[in-house]
Amino acid sequence: MNNKVLSYRPEIDVLRAWAVIIVVLYHLDISSFSGGFVGVDVFFVISGYLITRNIRVSLENETFSLSKFYAQRARRLMPSLLVTLILSIVIGVYLMASSHFLALAKNAFGATLSISNIFFWKQTSYFDDALKLNPMMHTWSLSLEEQFYLLYPLLLIWLTHKSKNRQNLAYSLGVASLISLVFSVWSTTYRSAFAFYMVPARLWEFSIGGLIWCLEDSRSKKNTDLSSKSLKTNLSVALHILSLTTIFYACAYLDEHDNFPGLLALLPCLAASLFIYVSPQQHFLTPLYLHRIWVKLGQMSYAIYLVHWPIITFYRHYHFNIELGLDSQVQIILLTLISAYGLHIFIEQPLRKKVFLWKKLKLIPVLIGIVLSFASVSLYLWKSPLSVSNSQSQKILVAHGLKQDLALKNFKRSTYGGQGCKPPRCYTQAEQIKTGLDPLKSDLNKAKIDAFIIGDSYALALFQGIKKHFPNHNIVFWERGACEFYSLSYVGNKNKAQTNCVQSKKDAFEELSKYPEVPVILGQHWHSNYDEQMLFWPSYPDFMTESLTPRLQSLSAKINYTDIDEYALFVAQELKQLKTTLGLKKLSILGGPPKFARVFSPLDCMLSPLQPRSCEMSSLDQFTSWHQQFQQALMSHIDGEFELIDLYPALCHQDQCQNLDDQQHLIYSDYGHLSKWGAQLIVQKLKSSFKAALKP
Repeated sequence: MNNKVLSYRPEIDVLRAWAVIIVVLYHLDISSFSGGFVGVDVFFVISGYLITRNIRVSLENETFSLSKFYAQRARRLMPSLLVTLILSIVIGVYLMASSHFLALAKNAFGATLSISNIFFWKQTSYFDDALKLNPMMHTWSLSLEEQFYLLYPLLLIWLTHKSKNRQNLAYSLGVASLISLVFSVWSTTYRSAFAFYMVPARLWEFSIGGLIWCLEDSRSKKNTDLSSKSLKTNLSVALHILSLTTIFYACAYLDEHDNFPGLLALLPCLAASLFIYVSPQQHFLTPLYLHRIWVKLGQMSYAIYLVHWPIITFYRHYHFNIELGLDSQVQIILLTLISAYGLHIFIEQPLRKKVFLWKKLKLIPVLIGIVLSFASVSLYLWKSPLSVSNSQSQKILVAHGLKQDLALKNFKRSTYGGQGCKPPRCYTQAEQIKTGLDPLKSDLNKAKIDAFIIGDSYALALFQGIKKHFPNHNIVFWERGACEFYSLSYVGNKNKAQTNCVQSKKDAFEELSKYPEVPVILGQHWHSNYDEQMLFWPSYPDFMTESLTPRLQSLSAKINYTDIDEYALFVAQELKQLKTTLGLKKLSILGGPPKFARVFSPLDCMLSPLQPRSCEMSSLDQFTSWHQQFQQALMSHIDGEFELIDLYPALCHQDQCQNLDDQQHLIYSDYGHLSKWGAQLIVQKLKSSFKAALKP
């Protein structure tokens, strides 16, 4: 029996402190920390190191118990998490619009059962703006880590039986790390959401921490310490500085546009591993980087991580704005530190090693009972109808003909202006020709086509308006969500369905080239590719080559525009190339509708419990100003080749835009897409502009 005693290493708590600091600053939208999400990767390495060390030494001492390990992890993690989840639900009732509260309840359910990373993998990207309003977004990493704790001990037990020697364990962990890293690189390219959220693509980040412990132990056994103490100390200083510099380099130069995790995750993971591997030595930096403030922040890092994101999101819900100014950031930091300290002192520390709550009342059964109860409550809230307790919500039901509050859950789908059109292709007069057939293969193709409207979901949102006000026109809609129909050669890097986008554009462009005399209207969410990386991926046959595979196409060229005028010039050039290549006689451009405070919608405003609040009008914000500047820049670069249908005059006057029509119908189905009433209102008010665009 080895009976090796595990020593406390304060520098690991310091590393924890820096990791949580950069995560918090990243979530506060501080530009210098655009890659602050790598702090989570640092946590993964630390967890891998400590768990490997603790389990392996316990196994060698013959004191390891799987049930005790799981109980210890539960005592360490669950009380603080449950308190955070319960308080978030309670606060959410009073601060959040019920449409957003559903997402909170759903992901609270996932976090309680340690599966929220699976929920986020299925529904969205970590970098989507919508997550800036979800108080449970950060729990994906906790769920992933808890899944690691569930599986990793079994792996270590098996490896211990196979390899009593720690050197053999190092080889095994090295192979496991390499396999997981290779899978991470592949999945980051082809299954980016899976790579970000799921254990198989992240396992190497934990196991590399375990590998460091094996190498660290091997080093001490071989007595490879440098003979010169001063040289050893100087090397320790240099390596610590190098590791920290690398982590902060990753924070400053990585951002949401980079393919992450993949190979880029090696930067923070190797840096954290190096920091842990270097033997702590007394040197001139010791008082600075081992200061008790950093150590204490590291000890509170779990509590800080738990509370900081709900505080940020609730702050945004309270102010109904996602932008955070300097004063807001300072207030959030102070509130985070106070809340985390309370959670750490009154919940985390007292229950961390406690087995009994009171006499014979054991802690673990109590935790299990609370987990099951809270999971049931959050599941009920998730599946419950939206709240319509206030008079404003009741008016929504009456005005929109919704007979039950449950219909508000499906408000976006049931009121979207593109309702009735099944992408990627449909006709405004399809029901007058022949229904029930595939429009790509049926007799619909033989019908007379008066015009084409192509683009993403913002263009399709006009379907109900065009159909109502141009009943004698047979207009073909080509649509693919988040797809760049204005470009023959590029797709957005954040587009999850790049292959489908390219195929839809290819099919649409082939048909348009057969009808060059038919007028075309093209509409997009123009802001979606601004300051976003785009990939060269041709979609028209003339641009395709047999030797250029889709994978090579996506890597052959990348562009990113951060200047409005340069971006508008790029769009104008793409539009000209599109018109020339397809031989189109007439191409008109559809300006985007005013968007309501980015991820907040008029429906959110009306369902908000923070009454009174005016929801009939919304002010033009910075985002809307961008859109107007872009349209002006675009018009200056298209040289009169295209007409632009500006939607702003239909909805906006001076700096105010309406959200309701005369019958109190919401003009938007969500934060930016037109509802069927909004589509009908816009087409009615701009009928002369649409009539001119649809005229051959």
